[in-house]
Amino acid sequence: MRKMMNKKGFSLVELMIVVVIMGILIAVAIPLYGAITTNANNKTCATNIKTIKTAAANYYASYDQTAIGSEADLLGLMEDKNNLPTCPVGDAYTIYINQSTGAATVVCDGSDDGHTPTDNGSGTAPADLTGYVTIGGSQG
Repeated sequence: MRKMMNKKGFSLVELMIVVVIMGILIAVAIPLYGAITTNANNKTCATNIKTIKTAAANYYASYDQTAIGSEADLLGLMEDKNNLPTCPVGDAYTIYINQSTGAATVVCDGSDDGHTPTDNGSGTAPADLTGYVTIGGSQG
């Protein structure tokens, strides 16, 4: 009678199939991860913009329709009393406050590097800055 040999390990073909399958999964996952990360950064930035706008509106309503005049006024209404929210990709926010209406226009200064917050209300600075106070970001 012939003895059965104990087969230990994998054949070269089996290992190559596993390597090919892993390569396909990685090739699909890496671009997907990049798109998910970009989308998350844009949504975080848009949320920060809305938070800043809400704080400006709350200040205007709470202080007898006086618009924010400085970053210190805005920081008093933020969860972190020492810092404004920061853009997830390192860009700065410029906040334009209309002194007569208290309305805030918030611009993420990094729109030139492909970073586009999904909040369309942030877009560009007001064309005529007369009557506006500029806080943070690139001044002017």
